[in-house]
Amino acid sequence: MTILEIETAVIEKLRESITDLLVEGYPDSPDSYTLKHAKGAVLVNYQGSSFGEPKASGPVSQMRRVEIDTTVIVKNLRSHDGAYAYVDAVRDALTGRIAGLGRVYPTREGFLSVKVGGVWQYGVSFAVNMVHEEAEA
Repeated sequence: MTILEIETAVIEKLRESITDLLVEGYPDSPDSYTLKHAKGAVLVNYQGSSFGEPKASGPVSQMRRVEIDTTVIVKNLRSHDGAYAYVDAVRDALTGRIAGLGRVYPTREGFLSVKVGGVWQYGVSFAVNMVHEEAEA
């Protein structure tokens, strides 16, 4: 499965579960990102993969741990539609099986920043274990 396919599957799952925020891939220029949605956004990006040792013989086959980060950006902290509620919603939406990916599980979450005007950012990170195999020639 390609990186783009993995990211797309995560975005689609979040869009099904969290309908009142903008859900999209991380912007090409994160430093210049401006929140344009009235309530907030969830941004998704592929963070990287780590690989286990390949089988001792035969075609290359190894475990791949794919890491996906989400960033919750909202204008409130504790209210019913604040950062805390959406961090919980993102974690709940992505924990478990996602079509094509397998079992997705959270690895960490926490505060990232707060901007002037009360725009809060929290990160929720996930991983999924897959098998990476040698491409057929």
